Amino acid sequence: MACKVLVKIEVIIVLFAGIMMNSYAQCIVDGAKTCETSFPICDFDILTCRNTSLINQSGCSPLCQDGGAPQNTSWWSFISKGPLDTLIFSVNKCATNVGIQFGIIADCDCNKRIYCNRACNKSSSEFLISGNFKKGRLYYLWVDGCFPDSCEFTLKSMSTSKPIIDSLNEIVSSNGDTISLNSVCKFEAPDTNMNPLYHLWKVNNQEQDIYQSNFYYTSLIHLEHTQYVQKK
Repeated sequence: MACKVLVKIEVIIVLFAGIMMNSYAQCIVDGAKTCETSFPICDFDILTCRNTSLINQSGCSPLCQDGGAPQNTSWWSFISKGPLDTLIFSVNKCATNVGIQFGIIADCDCNKRIYCNRACNKSSSEFLISGNFKKGRLYYLWVDGCFPDSCEFTLKSMSTSKPIIDSLNEIVSSNGDTISLNSVCKFEAPDTNMNPLYHLWKVNNQEQDIYQSNFYYTSLIHLEHTQYVQKK
């Protein structure tokens, strides 16, 4: 009899856990363990997910300029619709109702904070984020639990524009295909019928703080170019 009771209890627990899990909203993109491995949401309107309940201290340290330590950080990335876009961040269904902290950075660089909130924000909290976003640029959202909590959150864009990544343009060199050592060379990704919004150049695997369609460089070994554009 005792064994049957234990089996029944286990079944009830499993069913109850299944009901609880099904009550959570489905993520369209799962949170990543690190900023660099987050999968970009190109056509971003709304994101509803949960931060991980597992210990993962990959967040900024400190989380914000005024302090905070990462505990169970999850990362997402999205393409901005521009400086006029307002984001709404809301919190719900916290596992322990202690709350979560969250922020947005650029370039996976914790010194480039767009927004940071290190308060322990509980269920039913809601915040407006009006950052100086660049249209078509990739931004990174981190969410971290307090002590460490795991909560459902929704990040929603109030803009109606749709930034979409289009095919990349070919890189053109002012010196042709042959570049002499220490020569100054202009590299350019010419515009097509689309208007480039944001360019990211990498030289020898180092990102350059140059966001236009061309730049000058010497002693080049390896060059990469990423271009984000918008279809109207």
